[in-house]
Amino acid sequence: MKIRFLNPPIFDLVGQHYQLNQATGGPLLSAILRRAGHDAGYVDCEYFGWGMGEVSEYLQARAPDAIGVTVTNLNWKGAKRLVGHIKKHFPSIFIALGGPEITARSEEAKELGADCIALGECDLNIAEIFETKPAFVPRGPLPQDLNALPFPAWEFSSPPPTAYGGNAPRFEAPEVCTLWNRGCAHKCTFCSNPIFNQVIIRERGPANIVDELKVLKGMGARHVFVYSDELIGMSPRQGEWVAEVCEAIIKADLGLTFKTQGRCKWVSPKVLNLMAQAGFKAIMWGIESLSPRVLQEIKKGITLDDVWETLELSHKAGIQNWGFFMVGCPGETEEEFRLTVQGVAEMKARDLLQFKQVTVCTPSPGTELWEQASSAGWLKIPPTSTGHFHQEPVMEFPYASTREIKRRLAILSLC
Repeated sequence: MKIRFLNPPIFDLVGQHYQLNQATGGPLLSAILRRAGHDAGYVDCEYFGWGMGEVSEYLQARAPDAIGVTVTNLNWKGAKRLVGHIKKHFPSIFIALGGPEITARSEEAKELGADCIALGECDLNIAEIFETKPAFVPRGPLPQDLNALPFPAWEFSSPPPTAYGGNAPRFEAPEVCTLWNRGCAHKCTFCSNPIFNQVIIRERGPANIVDELKVLKGMGARHVFVYSDELIGMSPRQGEWVAEVCEAIIKADLGLTFKTQGRCKWVSPKVLNLMAQAGFKAIMWGIESLSPRVLQEIKKGITLDDVWETLELSHKAGIQNWGFFMVGCPGETEEEFRLTVQGVAEMKARDLLQFKQVTVCTPSPGTELWEQASSAGWLKIPPTSTGHFHQEPVMEFPYASTREIKRRLAILSLC
């Protein structure tokens, strides 16, 4: 069977092109399907800026039997348009939808018009999905041994991963993206990770990771974004695993550099020093707020002492700190917001914060925050109705209007 995973074009819907990093889901599922004897590959229509005309030309030329689409909050509208176009002009093509947004909004997902809705991680049943073509696939068993999965089929992906511009902060180019673990034991109210990947932590072995890095280096990669939520800071045991991975990378002497995401908890000088030796140049820390009240409201599970200690240890290890911050969180009054502004200013003055990214706290369907916002009447517009997800407020509180949240976004962004 000829199967193609397509990333739908959305640039005309959101006002900008997304060409930062390649997706790994479609290429990985393609590799699994190829192992099962199918002709599978991945095409990033958004990267190429295709319209529906170019999509039609591709489908006519390649004549796939089936299409798979990973749906996120950002590309929901694009996925709906893509499915509608294919069903109208190529009705014989079987279309399956999966991904975090499908899992969180399974009932709404049926309205997208695809032939199949698949929930959860589909590594273990993806071949069965396309071979049997069911209308609905409930969440199946999670892959426990990530080492048993093949590396993404980059040779059957267009464009190649080295074609992308990379995610800020940018270092060496070309930059590629990879995942070393899945799952998160924590339950921040705004995060959909526990819904899709669930809370079971699974980690790839050091040798398996090094083998993939050799493949990526052979493709021309120089910098690697380890896109994990989170690679470091979830538990002391995770720190031990990160240390083992870094020791394997140091021994392999690949000459690559890295950046990743982390949680301001359970970090140690030993692990951070090994990360620096392995080539990690920056860690993106999910700080969100410097108000103890807000951190408690969103169940972040960290304290201000955790944040300051983490940034100081990372700085001493020679790793740059990037901070993720959010405005418009539950409990964020003007006074609480000012605590974050003052804290960011102090971080920069002490050279503990080299980069920051500021977004608007946005509830994803299925999350605790979504239920909270819906029941309290905070949700004013559906998140998918805005063209700039996480950049426009969709909630309003008695103590913070959408206008006020926009003002806070502008202030903290410039801080």
